[in-house]
Amino acid sequence: MPLALEREQIKNQSLVLFIRYLNMIDYKDKIDYKDKSE
Repeated sequence: MPLALEREQIKNQSLVLFIRYLNMIDYKDKIDYKDKSE
């Protein structure tokens, strides 16, 4: 596997993790908000 391709894969992987992390925070905020509004 060429190095450039490997680097691209690592970048994509970290991007996926980053987006998943943001979604997790967003999800947590929605739950907290729901609890507060009740």
